[in-house]
Amino acid sequence: MCVGLPPSPEELEKMARANRKYDEIFRAEHPFLSLFNNLLYVLFVGGFFSSLAMLYGLLVVLLPVRMNIYFLLVYSVQLQPNFA
Repeated sequence: MCVGLPPSPEELEKMARANRKYDEIFRAEHPFLSLFNNLLYVLFVGGFFSSLAMLYGLLVVLLPVRMNIYFLLVYSVQLQPNFA
């Protein structure tokens, strides 16, 4: 494989076979580590999407409610009649 040129289909297949073989050997020799890697992946992806959900909740739900409460408090104080 030359630098700057894309790999040929034969080289891609050879690399894919080597990756599959290494993956099989790794899973056979380290089953618990493989499960641990899967668990870390699930936690990472789940954490990413839960953080997106929390950000959505903050921006779309909590922030407008808080702003509405703030404006209601400010304008209710300003709109009270002054009888003095």
